[in-house]
Amino acid sequence: MAKEEIETIGALNYAIFDHVTGELISKDSKILTVKDIQISPVKTSFNKKIELGNHFSFSLADNATRTGPKNFGLSSRRDDVRSFAWVWFVEDYPGHAKHRDLNELHFDTKTTPNGNEIHCMEFLTDVSIEVSRLNESSHIPAWRVEIYKGSMMVWPVLVDGEIRSL
Repeated sequence: MAKEEIETIGALNYAIFDHVTGELISKDSKILTVKDIQISPVKTSFNKKIELGNHFSFSLADNATRTGPKNFGLSSRRDDVRSFAWVWFVEDYPGHAKHRDLNELHFDTKTTPNGNEIHCMEFLTDVSIEVSRLNESSHIPAWRVEIYKGSMMVWPVLVDGEIRSL
């Protein structure tokens, strides 16, 4: 029996910090394959999630039917606490997106059976995603997920219920 070949789709370098104390919770470098990505359809968008460990995940929210500039969100959360974080990126010129002039990404899109989806993404700067508890009245983030400059991935797509690389 031939060994199944596993296609590498990216490399993600990241750290997770307690936002209040600054204490490092975890730090890792992951070589990503299609099996590392979970994709959930949400109306005309797709939530593409990567588990980071220690109850944390990182996601891309990609609206495949949007025309015009390609704007998208990156998020993070904990699965054991009601939490959420959202960083919105706006395409400022073709293939380049920014969040508040601090965080920059290079990306390209590809036409898929679902529409126009983000295909390849490279982090041109470190990107901080501040995760807040949803049940607290204060809006002080509890954790910070830092995706480091140089991380990159080729996002797979969901076609007929199956996650595939293009």
